[in-house]
Amino acid sequence: MKWTIEYFEQQERSICELADLALYRRKKMNRYEQRRRKLLQNKEVAAGYQEMAAELELMHAIDGIRKQLGMSQEQLATRMGKKREAVSRLLSADNINPTLDTLIELLSALNLTADITLRQTREGEGPIKVVTKIAPSQ
Repeated sequence: MKWTIEYFEQQERSICELADLALYRRKKMNRYEQRRRKLLQNKEVAAGYQEMAAELELMHAIDGIRKQLGMSQEQLATRMGKKREAVSRLLSADNINPTLDTLIELLSALNLTADITLRQTREGEGPIKVVTKIAPSQ
């Protein structure tokens, strides 16, 4: 390899372009995202985040089925014997933590069954995998 002035100028330009790109990405990424990424580097935080994401995915899937069935939150609450506000919080809050009893109530009110299969985790896979198999309503 030839160590010329042009070579070093090219390397310097490449480094400057990378620095500019990193700065652009940093500016584009908001503070929340920056902090979230930094926190997720901690294994314990990442595990908790993954668990919370699994709960959210499950609740969003249940809410999606409710909507697909054309059922309002009010109707679902009535079937569950709860207030609409409680069901609304359960289906839309970011910090949900439903109990098994609550999940069973939801599934029963929607006339659903959950099949649970326990198996070894595959690399990169979360603790819960949600698959919905609901025929479209007629």
